Amino acid sequence: MVSGFSLHSFVAIFDFMKLFYLVFITVFFQTNTYTQDYYKKFEKAYAYIDSLFGKKDNVNINVCPILRFIPIKLFNDVICSTDSLILDSQFYKQNLPFEQTIDTRIDSIFSNKKIYSYYILFSKPTKNILLAELREDTYSLQHLDIPYLGTSIFVFFLFNSNEEIIKVYDQKILH
Repeated sequence: MVSGFSLHSFVAIFDFMKLFYLVFITVFFQTNTYTQDYYKKFEKAYAYIDSLFGKKDNVNINVCPILRFIPIKLFNDVICSTDSLILDSQFYKQNLPFEQTIDTRIDSIFSNKKIYSYYILFSKPTKNILLAELREDTYSLQHLDIPYLGTSIFVFFLFNSNEEIIKVYDQKILH
């Protein structure tokens, strides 16, 4: 034994380091995969909205970097009247209100250098659903807490396991 350090202690520390490394690698790859899928939904939803509203009317659209809560319940009537899609209680339980958060990665994905007269607000994805709101206005991070007065189009995106949009519902609402 050299200065109170035994082989048994060394083996215990080595085992701990292996476990720590495995946990770190597992978390890193799961987070990295989640992040890629997470932002793919935003990109595909933006492309869809832009193809319908932007390109058709020659309108440019910004994406607000604030993720805000959009309730799934807004779409109950439109889903029930047009489709047999049934949302189970899990969707409602996972679509709980949350504090608005700024996602700086959204600014890096979508070019928001120039401010346009339309912008999209996204909610956080819930399972294979992403909700968005298209507003006719310019956004300012300082003024998003002020109630919006105008027309919004809320869009419900349903994705398959390959992150492809398989169903879209929209709901026009006058605030």
